[in-house]
Amino acid sequence: MEPEFLLYFFCTPDGMDILADVSPGSADRNRTLNTKKLMTAKVPVPDLVLQREFVKLLHHIESLREHHRQIDKDLNELMPSLLDKAFKGDL
Repeated sequence: MEPEFLLYFFCTPDGMDILADVSPGSADRNRTLNTKKLMTAKVPVPDLVLQREFVKLLHHIESLREHHRQIDKDLNELMPSLLDKAFKGDL
């Protein structure tokens, strides 16, 4: 079982429903996880090879997101300088 696959699943609406079912209490901050109930919950688990491929894709997506964040940061830092040059007629 790939832990990152389970983490992803428990962040989905279906996974959150399972966690809500196995966590007694009415206020979110007061809920405690009933691990015995969690162990009996039906969690759809694909073949280990597919889990690993899925986790690999998650890592790739995160690296693309980080790359896009860096590009966005670079463009935001470049814009004031570019506008300054444009208004001064230096372009």
